[in-house]
Amino acid sequence: MKSVRYFFLVFCLVVFANTSHSQQLVFAFGHVEYASPVGKLRDANNKGIGLEAGIGAGLSRTFFTGTVGITWLVVNRSGTTQGGLRYTPYKVGVRRYVLFKNLFLKGELGAATMKYIDTEQKSSHLTTSIGAGLKFTRFEALVDYNTVFGDYGSWFGLKLGVALGF
Repeated sequence: MKSVRYFFLVFCLVVFANTSHSQQLVFAFGHVEYASPVGKLRDANNKGIGLEAGIGAGLSRTFFTGTVGITWLVVNRSGTTQGGLRYTPYKVGVRRYVLFKNLFLKGELGAATMKYIDTEQKSSHLTTSIGAGLKFTRFEALVDYNTVFGDYGSWFGLKLGVALGF
């Protein structure tokens, strides 16, 4: 019986902590990312790290977002003339809260510059990401799937960060 009360108390804290911020119309966010390449991209890069920042504006449960960031993908083979890969996206998207302003789904579309770190070779490509996140007070944890169209590929990202409402 004691465990049921503790569960109920934690559940109420989560719900009320986030619904108390529900009237905020604008928020800023920042995340750190761990990237795990898949498909063609994994042939040359086995992991990555990144940062992103953005702003969102909306009403109720739907927010439009703008995001900029940078992700460095580490080369996984020796003897290559190209170093790691730097991904710099500029994206717009939608974030939709689906459960007590704790769980959200997101989708983004934009342009990204891809540049090999040890060379001057760079190009611009269409990029997308879809994902889901969990928010507790000001902290967020997200899982998303990023795709860069062209000859690059995709990766799963695990992101942790904060969101501050205004």
